[in-house]
Amino acid sequence: MTYIADAVQDLPSSSFGHASVKVMHKRPAAADDAIARIANAHNAPLERVREAFWNAWDTLQQDAKFPDYLMVLTERRVREALRHGDRTRH
Repeated sequence: MTYIADAVQDLPSSSFGHASVKVMHKRPAAADDAIARIANAHNAPLERVREAFWNAWDTLQQDAKFPDYLMVLTERRVREALRHGDRTRH
């Protein structure tokens, strides 16, 4: 699969004029480690955490101005959601 970032990387920025281009960021392999850490820390099912992680990732990347922070922000959002969910169960 080719991402917009790969396709337009070598084009000068003036090629786009005033058009808004949404760049989709690849899902990092390191996310698997983050998902496992979160699942372990919260004693949550891996599939539940994986789904929450990628849903958060997809949502955050839509407005990401600094894609380097996507992993950190996604992990934080999932941890907060699990904590909030844990509190409502007790």
